[in-house]
Amino acid sequence: MRRDDLIGERTGPLDHILCNEDYARLVRTRKTLMWSMTSGVLAIYAAFMAVVAFSPSWLAQRIYGASSLTVGIPSATLVILLSWFLTGWYVRIANSSLDTLSARIVKESAA
Repeated sequence: MRRDDLIGERTGPLDHILCNEDYARLVRTRKTLMWSMTSGVLAIYAAFMAVVAFSPSWLAQRIYGASSLTVGIPSATLVILLSWFLTGWYVRIANSSLDTLSARIVKESAA
């Protein structure tokens, strides 16, 4: 059921929330944020997998001289760290703005 269909038909306890403009903004913001973060993580992993598939010799290169450390190890570590960073960024945004908006929606619907 679309939100626009409910505007004139407030019959149940959840209809007030579904018709709330803040709720629509919360859903829209959360959806945009979720898809952008998902796309970012998938792009990072896909790029790493593409390098593994098409240029494994580059990953096997030693970082310097007789070192046993290859380019692949810091590259894989970077993939993990970027994923953690994106997750932390999402949590920070969710805890600051999305939770505030959710609390306002709950407070308005309880009144």
